[in-house]
Amino acid sequence: MIKPTRSFHRSTLAGGLLVVFVLCAAACVNVWQSRSATLAEGQRTLQLVARVLAGQIGQTLGHAPAASPEFAAGECAALLAGLGDVARDERVTLAIEGSGQARAFNCTTSAQDHADADAANDIANTIAVRAQVPGYPLVVAVGRSRDAMLGGWRSATHATLARTVAISAFVLVLLYLLMREARRQDRANADLRAGEQRWRAVFDNAPVGIVMLLPNQPYMVANPAFCRMVGYPLDALHALAPDDITHPDDVALTRAKVAELERGARAHVTFEKRYVHRDGSVIWTEMSISRLSGSGELDGMLVAVIDDVSARRAAEAERLRLEAQLRQAQKLEALGTFAGGIAHDFNNILSAILGYGERVFAALPADSPARRDAQQVLNAGTRASQLVERILAFSRSGMAARLPVQVASVVEETVDLFKAQVPPGVSVTLRIDAPDAVVLGDPTHLHQVVMNLCSNALHALDGDGAITVSVDEVAAGDANARHAPRHVRIGVADNGAGIAPEVRERIFDPFFTTRRRGAGTGLGLSLVDGIVKEYGGTIEVRSAPGEGACFLIDLPIQCIASRESREIDASTTLQDSMHAPQGQGETILLVDDERALVELGEEWLAELGYEPVGFASPQDALDAFLADPQRFDLVLTDQTMPEMSGIELIERLHAQRPDLPAVLVSGYGTALLDEAARAAGVRAVLKKPVDRAALGRAIRAALPL
Repeated sequence: MIKPTRSFHRSTLAGGLLVVFVLCAAACVNVWQSRSATLAEGQRTLQLVARVLAGQIGQTLGHAPAASPEFAAGECAALLAGLGDVARDERVTLAIEGSGQARAFNCTTSAQDHADADAANDIANTIAVRAQVPGYPLVVAVGRSRDAMLGGWRSATHATLARTVAISAFVLVLLYLLMREARRQDRANADLRAGEQRWRAVFDNAPVGIVMLLPNQPYMVANPAFCRMVGYPLDALHALAPDDITHPDDVALTRAKVAELERGARAHVTFEKRYVHRDGSVIWTEMSISRLSGSGELDGMLVAVIDDVSARRAAEAERLRLEAQLRQAQKLEALGTFAGGIAHDFNNILSAILGYGERVFAALPADSPARRDAQQVLNAGTRASQLVERILAFSRSGMAARLPVQVASVVEETVDLFKAQVPPGVSVTLRIDAPDAVVLGDPTHLHQVVMNLCSNALHALDGDGAITVSVDEVAAGDANARHAPRHVRIGVADNGAGIAPEVRERIFDPFFTTRRRGAGTGLGLSLVDGIVKEYGGTIEVRSAPGEGACFLIDLPIQCIASRESREIDASTTLQDSMHAPQGQGETILLVDDERALVELGEEWLAELGYEPVGFASPQDALDAFLADPQRFDLVLTDQTMPEMSGIELIERLHAQRPDLPAVLVSGYGTALLDEAARAAGVRAVLKKPVDRAALGRAIRAALPL
């Protein structure tokens, strides 16, 4: 990079010195040639003067006596005096030919006599030209000293040398200035090259895309980062306009931003836009565009810096998703806390309503209008109980004891119950391809999941349509499997109006519903989502407006049920449907802080063949037990009471009589409560509201045979 510049400097210096040398040499040659020319010209002039003088002397002598050797000096002087205008500044010598004598005169001065030796010396130091006077033995010698003849030449030579020196000095000064400017240009070029190299290094290695182009023209310059970003090589970009690789939805925005720059409204603009990669994928970017101003090709050019923010947007979306999950968890936690606070009292109220409602319903004649009213009361109480159960599902810790559950049997039973409430215009199809799949869970939970999904599908049909419920097994390697190694998939699909995208984002939010006010609680899908996540599964929604909806639930398979286990489950279900077994007069210690429930419990126990002893105070019950521990065959107590909890009461009773069977009733069942109850020796835990048949079966199972 540097050698060519030094060579140019040497060439320039050599050229300048050569010019000076040539000028000096030319001046010397010119001086020498002009000297020779001056002498030759002077000699020619002398010849002319001599001839003129000789002619004039001849004419003059033509009117005078013939010249003789004794030609007087005075005559010569007189003769030559009249020739002053012809031979001014010349030395003229007139001599008699062959006499050896001469008279020398200068026409511009007075005549002087010279000796022969002096005359000869003058003639020797001058350039002399002789001419014969016609018709006379006289010779005219015209001479001029070299100094006089070269006087003008010397003046011209001095001027020439002065000009040569001046020109040489000018050339040298110009050469110096040129060399200095060349060195300055070299430094500037070196700085420019270094700056260009730095800029090129930044341009080529920048982590962001940089492009230069004219508005609505193909890309002129693009760095490697931008080429990698959009997947096109630079040669291909030269043939593409920005709109060609811009996402169609962002073309108008980009043009509007560029128009702002062209109007001068803003110096630069920054906005987010999407590019379409060569492979068809979408890249989110943040673009900053500036418009150059100046002259030449840079005027009006756009310089854009593009930063790929796809990863940042994905991280932001993930952050928002996690925040939404956190808010959802906080909502569920708050709802669980709220549910735990009200569940006990509300279930106590429902227990009284349903219990006494059943007694009224059973006591009324079958054709009595009041019996129908009592039935409506029981239906309302049952719906209220189900609502409380849904609310309580959010407050469960997920650590409840789980048992193997055959999915197909639960789904089949639920669909059979669901068909009873389906209007004539709706068809329900059940398809079971995994009849033996077993998961760890609670049949009630699975029943709630399937029933809620079927209910939502029914409401989506709005009259007529079809609902399809399926049970399949998906395994690793299955194109439709989202999990490994094996999962059972429960699917509920309908051909209704579908779910709008904005609704899909909120369908699992608690209390969110698209039904009219009073037609739904908004807890169904929230409950489904909570149960599925608690079981380690996932739920997927496939829907589009006008194309129906399909909910797919994947749960991990625990094992495959055998034929024998299915027969046992069937027999157990048949046994559960029978009436509650009767007691044999056993004495039951009944404790509940609600007096109405104590009275109801005493009536139920008496009807079941037991002898109840009820107390509304746990302390009174403890005192009665301590008075006669062997009197009671079983204790039936509520969990949440003012003076002491049910478990504390049971522990005190067991301190006196460890073999006393105990049954615990709670309005808010949790896994922790179940563990604490088992640790206290409780035989069974019932959740309020409790029906009479369930109460009878629990007591019969807890009592010794």
